[in-house]
Amino acid sequence: WLGMLCNSSNARAVPKRSAFCLTEPNAGSAVTEMTSSARKVGGEYILNGTKTFVTNAPVADLFVAYATLNPALGVMGITAFIIESKTPGVIISRAMCR
Repeated sequence: WLGMLCNSSNARAVPKRSAFCLTEPNAGSAVTEMTSSARKVGGEYILNGTKTFVTNAPVADLFVAYATLNPALGVMGITAFIIESKTPGVIISRAMCR
């Protein structure tokens, strides 16, 4: 995945546009207040939560989203996930005007 996020000399690797997903409606960017969660089911992770103010969301191919695997661990339980924009369950709302 990292190669797709970076310019690469590999002719087969097409750089992708990405978006950073940390801010939440009720937590802002305070990771200690994050409510987005993740749980492992078989060989995959299921994420549940809402992010807001995601720069590049309408045009992104990939999202780097943060969620907690274990709330008891505090910030040490937070993990970053790379999610393709076409993944079922990903909902991109309208662009917000500033």
